[in-house]
Amino acid sequence: MKSVIQVKIYLIGSLRNPKVPKLGEELRAEGYDVFDSWFAAGKNADTEWQRYEQGRGHTYIEAVAGLAAGHVFEFDKKHLFEAGVGILMLPAGKSGHLELGVL
Repeated sequence: MKSVIQVKIYLIGSLRNPKVPKLGEELRAEGYDVFDSWFAAGKNADTEWQRYEQGRGHTYIEAVAGLAAGHVFEFDKKHLFEAGVGILMLPAGKSGHLELGVL
């Protein structure tokens, strides 16, 4: 493993893009500190969350005000604010572009 300056990289992308963890591993192999743990939720996480909230009769506004969405938001925010660099891997959705804007 090579040694580089340890600036945390927040790897931004789509849960549906299987190349995200591969890029994360490549960057780690080069010695970078990479955050891509958000990918662990799986490619259907957003769809299943939406289905669950709709099944409970919640509107979108009610759903994003709920505990699950709040925890995901705080998780992402913590790691975004700790990162010194962001890499947006396309294709990505609106949230990915918003995350890049934070950095």
